[in-house]
Amino acid sequence: MKPPSLRRLRYFAVLAEHLHFARAAEALGISQPALSAEIRKLEAETGMALFTRSPATALTREGVLLLRDARATLAAAHRFSERAGDLAAGAAGSLTIGTVQSFCYRGVPEAVGRLAAERPELRVRTLELPTAAQRDLLRSGEIDLACGHMPIGDAGIVTTAALAEPFVLCVPASSSAHSLAEAAALPCITFRREASPHYRDRVLSLWTAAGLEPDIRHETSTWESAIELTAHGLGSAVVPRSVARRHARDARIRTLALTGASAASEAWVSRREDDSTVVAEVAAVLLGALRASR
Repeated sequence: MKPPSLRRLRYFAVLAEHLHFARAAEALGISQPALSAEIRKLEAETGMALFTRSPATALTREGVLLLRDARATLAAAHRFSERAGDLAAGAAGSLTIGTVQSFCYRGVPEAVGRLAAERPELRVRTLELPTAAQRDLLRSGEIDLACGHMPIGDAGIVTTAALAEPFVLCVPASSSAHSLAEAAALPCITFRREASPHYRDRVLSLWTAAGLEPDIRHETSTWESAIELTAHGLGSAVVPRSVARRHARDARIRTLALTGASAASEAWVSRREDDSTVVAEVAAVLLGALRASR
């Protein structure tokens, strides 16, 4: 089949977002009949229905499968235009780093600062994202580098371990707990699975290895939230040592070492295998900054 136009793919993606022809047409700034005609042409080009129209607009199974490719194609086209504009303006281009919140304390600002000093022609952007959200954005080209707490083992992705550090146990200062076993009597504060499944499993494996069943009562998307909930006496939290160190002067919490624990808090930097040498160079700077933060 003939490749569809970017305009038609954009119409497809916007309708998939709104699932309502009138609202999608309004968002695109075109008439509803024009949008309907373009979607019918795209369906004719692909030889399959992408939407059901009744009783309500919805993606078909084929539409769901093709939507991801459509979005990736649109993102790549956007990146092409953006980089072409940067080059025309005399800049080396732009690069986006996806990073989890905790990396903002563990080397990412230092790396971006170094790049600003050494490569002023390169526009480096950061986008704070949960680990799990970075995978699709890296594959689609919406970010150039992913800094998170799990390796991305997809084909065509290069993932490098940046560091591993011990976990520690944080308990409220009012608690008498002095070990993981004693902390089992407290509610457990941990990461949401949707935010970082790998990290959540790592933390819970510490409880399992000790033969304990944590009472998971509070779930967060950042370590800072877990610390704050602990400080308010709402439970205990297992966190990376570097996170606990930032709160060493907080009299509301106590930090305990986890003796004999095998699971570690890991950090990874991922990039697409076929990306430019500039991305590989920035990845090396990031890795150096993360390792120096230990």
